[in-house]
Amino acid sequence: MQITDKQKRIILIVLGIIIVLLILLLALRGCGAKEFEITFDTNGGSNISNLTIKKEGKITKPEDPTKEGYIFEGWYYDGKEFDFNTEVTEDMKLEARWSKVEVTGINLNAQNLTLKPEGIAELEVIFTPEGASSELVWESSDTSIVTVSENGELKALKDGEATITVTTKDGKYSATCKIKVEDDAVAVTSVSISGDKEVTVGSTIKLTANIKPKDASNKEVVWKSSDKKIATVDSKGNVKGLKPGKVKITVTTVDGEKEATKEITVKEKSANNSSNETPSTQTPTTPSKPSTGENNGSETMTDVKVTGVTLSGANSVNVKSTIQLTVKINPNDATNKKYTCTGDNSSVATVTSDCKVTGKDDGEVTVTVTTEDGKHTATHKVTVKSTYKLILTRNYNDYNVLVGYGVKVYRNGSSWNDYYSFTLNGEYLSFDNDYALSTELPEGLKSIVINLKNGKTATASVEYK
Repeated sequence: MQITDKQKRIILIVLGIIIVLLILLLALRGCGAKEFEITFDTNGGSNISNLTIKKEGKITKPEDPTKEGYIFEGWYYDGKEFDFNTEVTEDMKLEARWSKVEVTGINLNAQNLTLKPEGIAELEVIFTPEGASSELVWESSDTSIVTVSENGELKALKDGEATITVTTKDGKYSATCKIKVEDDAVAVTSVSISGDKEVTVGSTIKLTANIKPKDASNKEVVWKSSDKKIATVDSKGNVKGLKPGKVKITVTTVDGEKEATKEITVKEKSANNSSNETPSTQTPTTPSKPSTGENNGSETMTDVKVTGVTLSGANSVNVKSTIQLTVKINPNDATNKKYTCTGDNSSVATVTSDCKVTGKDDGEVTVTVTTEDGKHTATHKVTVKSTYKLILTRNYNDYNVLVGYGVKVYRNGSSWNDYYSFTLNGEYLSFDNDYALSTELPEGLKSIVINLKNGKTATASVEYK
């Protein structure tokens, strides 16, 4: 059968249509399979895995990264905070933005230690607020008796007494520990943990550090949680469940750095799961009648008297800001740990009974803590300082800035010195690495010029707060 020219043309047209359709299908398939790579730059924080997102898909917000001494402020793209409801149309690199947690005080995990010659121990610094950090300088008052490393590791050398002092690098805050070295001190040989293995979300269990030998001279320990988002542990071994999961709780002795670990499972709270609820242990109970010494199957309660008290924390506070001072009752197992704090200058600062100090005006206030048992007292001086508040002109009224000697600079909660500069009388003001003004602003300052990144300037009025 011979194919006519007309039939050939029809066949060619059909084949052409089929080829075009195939090309279109392949193109559409290629577009549908397009994927984009999403990377996360944590800027020194904990690692976040990369993601592959299909075209026009959305990024699932990852768990917030962590970085010691900093607060996570959010993910940014092209200089703007990223909206996770945005459809992805290209490869993207999201960057974490952080603000540094400013130190307002430091303390040590022990104020008094007893060691044998050649004994070792490690002191740990507790920063206020939690999460803050700073470079530290350690010093021993007598290096022939005890030495201290740059990490707080102690080594006793011979009988005697020495004081260990730790100071933040800027010299603003310090804490001390008195060390007694004596031949007959009993060294710690081991530690173990006893207590429940499970806790429900929102509940608390009590873990106990069992130190051997029982007559060890130094029974101070440090508790740590491997994941504070799952469970936290305080200085007394109280573990609080925050979200379901498993966490390792570690206790380390200050003397000898002996260590023990216990895995705790945090379970979701349910109507039928309340066995881990524990009553509050803040106020110890005492027996209604004096002990007769008879064994009735339970422990005999004893009344442990308070022998002393210490008061520590930040040495300064800004006007209208608040700091929390730390009270330590001695001994740790005292029965009645109630106390009251007072201040001697109410025009400079208000002091609450639980030792919170709020600045009111420039000056100095002496805070006194008094124990209910024995009326033991301790004092701590706090200096109150003013800061400056800069309010930009109306065109830029979404920016509020706090500046002043030793005070950080913020823009909407984030440090912004990298993006803007300040001039006064035609000269640029300089800042240190912590975004603190290096020189004090002159008294009576009325206005200041802010140079924006886009090249424009804005004049800000200045007022004390």
